[in-house]
Amino acid sequence: MLQIPDNAKLNIRGKTKNGYVVPNDEKTIYFNFKDAQTVNEKGEIDPGGNVVGGEATQGIGLANFVLTTYFFKLFEDCLDIPTHMIKSDIDNGIMHVKRAKLYGQDYVIPKLHLTGKKLGDTLYNVNVGGLEVINRRRFTGSFVREFDDFYDMMRIDMDNPSFVEFALKNDEAGDPRISRRQLVSEGILTEEKIAQIVKESQSMEKLVQRLAGCKGYEVIDFKTEHGITADNEHLLVDEYGTGTCRIFTTSRINNSPKPFDKVEAFLGEDIANDIQNLNTKGLNDKIDIEVEKAKALVLKR
Repeated sequence: MLQIPDNAKLNIRGKTKNGYVVPNDEKTIYFNFKDAQTVNEKGEIDPGGNVVGGEATQGIGLANFVLTTYFFKLFEDCLDIPTHMIKSDIDNGIMHVKRAKLYGQDYVIPKLHLTGKKLGDTLYNVNVGGLEVINRRRFTGSFVREFDDFYDMMRIDMDNPSFVEFALKNDEAGDPRISRRQLVSEGILTEEKIAQIVKESQSMEKLVQRLAGCKGYEVIDFKTEHGITADNEHLLVDEYGTGTCRIFTTSRINNSPKPFDKVEAFLGEDIANDIQNLNTKGLNDKIDIEVEKAKALVLKR
């Protein structure tokens, strides 16, 4: 059973998670997930939103916790992508993770050259809270608002790799995109590290897309965050939950499932019902069973 040590202190108050640190432990953090979701400027639930909605959604923290545990195990076991997860105890609502600094965190970019409809404009002295990696199979939301050559829900053929872009974590600036060239010129990432992250992201997209397709869904896009430990270990960090990816039912285009429907899409009705009823008893074992079923599907030749 995993427990937050008595001497741990609440040190991180994120939008969807709290982080507890133990004095003299500089390598790990304990997380619990909040019943909160990000929303856009209209107050609508939006994975790309920069603020937390006004009302908590009961069980959404548990849903994010369960999906993150499930996918992190799959990414590690099927794709050899290291994550920051050390141990996850869903029954007790705690995840123990390695401490990592986000790529780009604490950088200040003197001149950020904007793209899309703001091409030619410049933002000055942009504080960087880290990088978001955005993986798109279909183009929608902020992307089509910025680029006129793309229409809403425009799709990349499944025979081709998904589209991967980078954005800066800066709510005040609207999480602006940054080119790969500027990432290198600013010394935030090397070309080799960019290539590694893109390869990992596209591998994750193939895996998640296959699992979603088995239940009649398609993944539209998702975002991930990556970081590095004090021991120079590259890791997938943060979470892969209801607010990380957008999916829709292939039978009805633009029918985007609600957060708990995403749990059902990947993990089935039984687990989705447990989460909505806040029934955590036995969830650890149920998730392990679903992980093994997914691995058998994904790794099947």
